[in-house]
Amino acid sequence: MDYMEQALSMAKLALGEVSPNPAVGAVIVKDNEIIGKGYTQPPGSGHA
Repeated sequence: MDYMEQALSMAKLALGEVSPNPAVGAVIVKDNEIIGKGYTQPPGSGHA
């Protein structure tokens, strides 16, 4: 699975849980190694 597919899979975890925010997934890669990943959390949860 490539990095974009992984990010999309992460976003799917947020579907139906994060309205009115968008379902977003992210994969952080450095030197071809995944060093972080995450997805939108429900409103009221911790965020950046």
